[in-house]
Amino acid sequence: MEPSLAQLTYFATVAEAGSFTAAARSLSVRQPTVSAAIAELEGLVGTTLFQRSRAGVELTPAGRDLLSRVRGVLAALEDVKEGIARLRDPEVKLLRLAYSPVLDIRSLSRLAEPFVAEHPGVELVFKECQVGEVQGRVEAQQADIVCAPRGIGTPDWMRCTLYRERLRYVPPGGARPGLPARIGLREVARDRLLLPQGACGLADATRAMFADAGMAIDEYPGRAISYGTLEDWAELGLGGAILPESKVRTADPLPVVMLADGPALLTYDAMWPRDVLANHVRGFARKLPTLVRSLFPSTQGVWAPRPTPLGAGSASRRR
Repeated sequence: MEPSLAQLTYFATVAEAGSFTAAARSLSVRQPTVSAAIAELEGLVGTTLFQRSRAGVELTPAGRDLLSRVRGVLAALEDVKEGIARLRDPEVKLLRLAYSPVLDIRSLSRLAEPFVAEHPGVELVFKECQVGEVQGRVEAQQADIVCAPRGIGTPDWMRCTLYRERLRYVPPGGARPGLPARIGLREVARDRLLLPQGACGLADATRAMFADAGMAIDEYPGRAISYGTLEDWAELGLGGAILPESKVRTADPLPVVMLADGPALLTYDAMWPRDVLANHVRGFARKLPTLVRSLFPSTQGVWAPRPTPLGAGSASRRR
């Protein structure tokens, strides 16, 4: 018996969401439906794919191995659907943005909206990817432009800085009254540090920040599969977590991580090859500096929350 597409989709969604409940909400189905699908898939595989706990779920070694394969299958299926759509309507021009899940998707949507509005024949397609996949996606012509933390991609790609984001520290025990407004790296390094899996680039950026400061860190041996899980683990006292402001779940104030010369900032770039762009993609790339200047002008390019609905005023879809 072979796994169904629904089982594979539910499995990947649970892995990304960090819990069955969050996955069910994302898929617009009931939680027992997701649980049953995962149980059936584990029965087919013959082993456990998730470790369950009160804080959520964590992939087992078998689950991590399967996830990379499942993501490849789902990505291939989306590419087939994309090809069919182009055959049905050759006039449709896709602008495919592959992005790391650490970026704020609403900000990316706002960034592209003006260009899409000026070019009615262009359809915006978001593709959430692991940072290790993005170069292959572009080389396989499955994505046009990559949006990821600085340092991803090849040195000869063209680049444009999108925005920067402050980092907040969730201390062991979680948010609570009396926390300082700021905290230095040396103070953070005194605690055991919780890190996510390497899919989004945050873990590598965090390590690099401490390495540049000449500091060693004590990493918790487990790896979270969602930003919410990092907060849950911190609240349980397993360690402290550094998160971009856009990924912080709690409404309580958390300390801003500070370097010697100011707040620690995570920088996000748009990247693309020099010579493989379609005309409409090249046009978007040329306009990126202008679009970027209008994204967060009042904060000088640093992320700031804004209650803008995803996709408002643009034709876009996420994959």
